[in-house]
This record gives sequence, structure tokens and C-alpha cells, in this order.
Amino acid sequence: MSRDPKVRASRHKAIQELFEQGLEIREQKELVQHLYRLGFDVTQSSVSRDLRDLGAFRRSGLYQLPGEAPEAGATFGEIVDFVTGGLTIGDHMILLEVQRGTAGHVANLLDECGWADIGGVMASTDDKVLILTKDLERQRRILRHLPHRDDD
Repeated sequence: MSRDPKVRASRHKAIQELFEQGLEIREQKELVQHLYRLGFDVTQSSVSRDLRDLGAFRRSGLYQLPGEAPEAGATFGEIVDFVTGGLTIGDHMILLEVQRGTAGHVANLLDECGWADIGGVMASTDDKVLILTKDLERQRRILRHLPHRDDD
């Protein structure tokens, strides 16, 4: 596997084109096979890094790239599909736990939804999203839209 930035960029472009063609990827080894057919000598670990670099996430068992998912421009109600848990931090913050690998995507969707109660959003690289609010009332309004877990 080449570490050449030009080769990596070419591989990223090939991955994006495969997704644009409607290729459904359930496991990284499937993508390794498709890339091999296109002339790329890759390992599963390099494909894993490529998917991370491209902001890929899993939804309903399939890998997706940001911007191609049907929930682009989502309402907050659609975003909660990714939420697995969360907790409040003081009167101005909510720390969401989201499906692994979807934090960046969820943060982008929260930014794009334009909900006035959200003052700002920050994502970890993997499974946490921090929502900032101006006050306790806005925090409570957001919490009312989050799924309630039976084990809480």
C-alpha cells in the first residue's frame, strides 16, 4: 500500500465514485475487493483509514459518505436515530453518545438543521457530540426531543 499523497487522493476519489454509483458496502473487505479490481493494492486497515478520512459512517448496516445520506438537511427528529444516549453537563451543555463513527455526521446535521435552541456543536472523532445552549430552558427543549432510554 502506497503512502504517496497522490495515490491516497486517487484512492479517495475512487471510493467516492463507487459510492456515487450506488455501491452498497456492508464490510470493509468488500471495498478492498472493489478497489483491488480498480488496480489499487490496499489492505483493510488502509481502507479503514480512507473511510475515516472521508467521514464515512455506518447506517442500517451500510457504509455511507457525508452528503450522500438521505438525511442530509435533516430535521432534529431524524438525527435522533443516531443517538444512543446522553447526559447534561450544567445548564448549557448536552453530551450525546451516538453510533460509533457518526459523531462528525451528526454534528454537521445539527449545524445544518438551524435549530435556534442550539448555540453550537462540537464532535469527537468517533461517538460523542457536545451541544451547547444559551440557557437551561433551551437545554430542556432539546432534551425533550431526545429518545428516552428504558434503562435510565
